[in-house]
Amino acid sequence: MTDDGRARPAAPSAADPATLQSAVLVLTGEPAVGGVEPVNRLLIGVCAAVPTDDGGDDLTAMVTAELARRYLRAVRAHAAGAGVPRSWQMVFEQCGAGTSSTLRTTLVGVHTLAGQDLAPAVVRTWTLLGRTPGPSARRATETISTVLAGIVRDAARTERERDPDGVAAARGLALRLGRCDAWHRVELLWTLRGRPAEAEAECVESDRRTCAEGRALLEGPAG
Repeated sequence: MTDDGRARPAAPSAADPATLQSAVLVLTGEPAVGGVEPVNRLLIGVCAAVPTDDGGDDLTAMVTAELARRYLRAVRAHAAGAGVPRSWQMVFEQCGAGTSSTLRTTLVGVHTLAGQDLAPAVVRTWTLLGRTPGPSARRATETISTVLAGIVRDAARTERERDPDGVAAARGLALRLGRCDAWHRVELLWTLRGRPAEAEAECVESDRRTCAEGRALLEGPAG
């Protein structure tokens, strides 16, 4: 209880950090949060790169915090043996042992964040705000996509000699992120509100597609 008798707000759990700063603390904390280390690092990079004052509302930061929460919930569920989206299950199983290169793991992590989680994170944020996604939502989506594309390009620069095929895959992924396909999914998901069966079918199909495309990024030719 607070001094004035009101219930004290619960502290965010490790899977549900409330802000970018708390997300970074969870991702860098001890004991280790789990998950896949290159994905943890790239999410820390996204948290550090997004603007924290978007027209006074911190909208891009709010979406990024929701993106981190979705990933951390998947990490916790996977560690507990509970169900997680197929796309994240594949990342945890294929990349968690550290047998994939940092470049390939970064590519599949970025692809899964953008393909599986970014659009639902935007829809969730705007639903909580009680707003209809419009120009500010599109701007937040495009900003995060641009940050993710920059992370992909930076990762590719360090692997130019060791994995030229991976570098080529990185260029293709960066181009797709530049198209910001996630925004079109935001628009679709918003139209499916109140139609749970159709929304669930869309999520299942998106997860299946993201998993298949992520596996291709991970298992493609290496050098």
